[in-house]
Amino acid sequence: MSVRVFLPTLVLAFFVSCSVEDVPAKEVRTEPQEDEQGSDCVPMQEISYANGLAYRNETPFTGTVCSYHSNGEIHTLTSYREGKKNGLWEVFFANGQREKSGFTRQGKDDGLYREWYTNGELKYEYHYDLGKKVDVWKSWYEDGTRYTERHFENDELNGKVLVWDESGKLAKEYDYVNGRLMNSQMHFKE
Repeated sequence: MSVRVFLPTLVLAFFVSCSVEDVPAKEVRTEPQEDEQGSDCVPMQEISYANGLAYRNETPFTGTVCSYHSNGEIHTLTSYREGKKNGLWEVFFANGQREKSGFTRQGKDDGLYREWYTNGELKYEYHYDLGKKVDVWKSWYEDGTRYTERHFENDELNGKVLVWDESGKLAKEYDYVNGRLMNSQMHFKE
């Protein structure tokens, strides 16, 4: 076999043998993928749990598990792969409005987590990287006014922590370096 035929064949065989699972791409997940919240949801009553895994018919479960409020509305949707939580999970109020949502990867919180008030206003927005707190974490008052902003790196506060009062004025400011409080400033008179 000539080198001109062998080398391209070898390169092609290498790429075909590699899978997406071997080299996970870092992505910030904000919305469900089409296959994560399909209409085929298995009721929680059909799932058993043992040794940290979810089973259906004695087989580690892959798919979406759901539970319901007493009024018939969906309460929870949780994605599993091979018995482990993996992918989008959501919690809903009894009126069908979303209460919380997040992603799990390798059994750990990963990507964007959000929580809402019953009036639909955003309450919290957090970011995780395989269970570690990262990036900017924000919270709001029930009327939508900013409440806090915290900066995390590798699961530790690092940078500014800002706190606003209910009127939207900056009230407190803290400076953190590697989880240690270095400085604080109050922006109001006592």
